[in-house]
Order: sequence, then C-alpha cells, then structure tokens
Amino acid sequence: MKIDYTIFESLHNPQGTKNTTSWADLCRMLQDVPAYQSKAAQPLIKLGTFDNSSRGQGSSLTAIGGVEIDYDAGNVTAHSAAKLLRQAGIECVICSTYTSRMDCPKWRVFAPTSRTLPAELRTYLVSALDGVLGNIAARESYTPKQTFFYGRNPDTSYVFLHLKGEFVDVALKDAANAAYLADKRAQRQREELAATTCLRAETQRNRKAAGRLVVGQVSPIDEFNNSHDVRSILKTHGYRATGSKFVAPASSSGMAGVVILQGDDGRDRAFSHHTNDPIADGLAHDAFDLFCILDHGGDEWAAIQAAAKLLTTSSGESLHSYNRNAYRQNRTNTKAQAALDKIKGVAA
Repeated sequence: MKIDYTIFESLHNPQGTKNTTSWADLCRMLQDVPAYQSKAAQPLIKLGTFDNSSRGQGSSLTAIGGVEIDYDAGNVTAHSAAKLLRQAGIECVICSTYTSRMDCPKWRVFAPTSRTLPAELRTYLVSALDGVLGNIAARESYTPKQTFFYGRNPDTSYVFLHLKGEFVDVALKDAANAAYLADKRAQRQREELAATTCLRAETQRNRKAAGRLVVGQVSPIDEFNNSHDVRSILKTHGYRATGSKFVAPASSSGMAGVVILQGDDGRDRAFSHHTNDPIADGLAHDAFDLFCILDHGGDEWAAIQAAAKLLTTSSGESLHSYNRNAYRQNRTNTKAQAALDKIKGVAA
C-alpha cells in the first residue's frame, strides 16, 4: 500500500515536500534515520498532505495516510507501549525521540491507515489509538497540523520497533466510529442550542434597536441583514471556505469549524465550533451580528451607526441621512402637534 506523507526540512520552514512511498519503505526510512547534532536540526514528518504542501498560516491538513502519537511524560517505555499495541493488533512503528533517555523514555508512534482518509477523521483515530495506550498521548498529538521531528540523537540509544498487525483504521474501527458519532451528536446539540438561543438574543437586540427609532425611520439592522449574507462577510474577514464550511483565520488546526445554519425564518446564520474565534460564543450569528463582532468589536451602537452610513435607500440617499431627516421631521411634527394641542386647550 502506498502512503502520502510530507517532509519539512526544518521547524522554521512551513513549506514541505509531498512524498509517496510504500509503508515498508517508510518503515526503513524511520529505522535508518541519520544522527543530528541537535533536536532543531532534525527534519519533520507528517503522515498526511497539506494545501500546497504548506503547514503555514491559512493552510489545512487535507488528507491522512496514518496518524502519529507523541509521548513525552517519561514514565512509560516504548516496549511497554508496544505490548499494548501488539495486543490490540495494530500495525505501527514506535521510535524514540531526540530527548529520550533511559531514565526518562520518550517515544512516538506512527500508525498507517488502510487508505487515504479525510483529515477530519484523524482526531477520532488518534483518540482510539490513545485509548489503547491508556490515554497518555501528549496534547499536540491531537493537533491536526502538528508535524513531528524524526532522527537519532548521537549520544543516546535509538529505539525502533516495528509491530505487525492491522491498519489503525481497521483495528480500531469500532472505537473510532464511536468517538466520531459522539462528537457529531455533541456538535448537533451545540448547533441546535445556538440556533434557539440566537433567536431570543436577536429579538432582544431588535427590540432594543427599535426603541431608538422614531416614526419614519428604517432599522439599519433589518436593512443590513436584507442586503448582506453571512458567507460574504466571513470571506471578507479571512474565513476560508472548505465545501459548505469555513476555517477561521486564527484556527490552529486548519479544520473547518464554522458551519452555516438556516433558521425557521429562512435566514442563514454562522456558528463556530472553533475555540479561538471571536464569533465562537455559543450563538449562531446573522449578517449584522458578524458585522458587529468582526468590524466593531461587539459594539452594537457603533455597528448600527456604521451600517446606516453604509446602506442607501432606493433613491440613493444614505440610510443615516434618511433617518436623520426622518428624526428632524418627527421632531417638527411633534412640536407642531404640541402647539396645536396647547391652542386647543386654551380655546376650550
């Protein structure tokens, strides 16, 4: 079986080189690695491929040919890990890392998949593999774009173990599927809650904004939502479309975590599953909400004012000017009515 993988010359170079080889040849490469004078001098490997073979900002892991697990706690030996993986019948390689010592073992597992798989499945396979090991993997093992050093330390003994068995996606199919289904259920629950909660929040927002309007004025929020769509706003702010989803600019995983939900009112709203995204607040956001958060730091009044200046009426007049004139006319009418009421009161 052929495996696609990517090699990076150094930690500081985000541009990699895509390679394709057999699992047997990749095992030989990992077994016969040269010695390096420092950890930083080593190249890095990823059992997968990236957009344009780059792991830089804005790039994504697109597919995997296997998964990697890093262990650096220093308590469990590579041979102890091998015993667990052998019992589970998993085909893999275990090799020591550069800073591993006899009294502080550190190692890495490379486990191939039976075929090229979508990158979004990596997390579930890592979770299943980590479960076999007793959930001892370092946190970075779960980061989709994480790349891993490989090479020998000339001052320590290099451990290389090749275990025969089933491909990781075959051997751990049930556990990975269970993790996948549980995650999807949790995502659906978050999205359903966000869709319900956002309607209450929007109702409160719209009522508050409507309270500021006088007779004849037009709501900038309603007009903005009627003339803008969430997808265009996301793209304007650097969110990258991946199919029907989006990747947030600050995403460290490179995975698409922003989904578009359609409410019962037919309006699209964006909901983010990312953890480091300004719109990831547990709510689904309409176009005006995105404008408010992404362009005005959540300042609703500033966003309303800016939207009014941005929008125009059918006659070409800015909505800001239109509403200002409507306000002045309303004041004039109110004063005239008050004067008329006063005259009627005197006459009575």
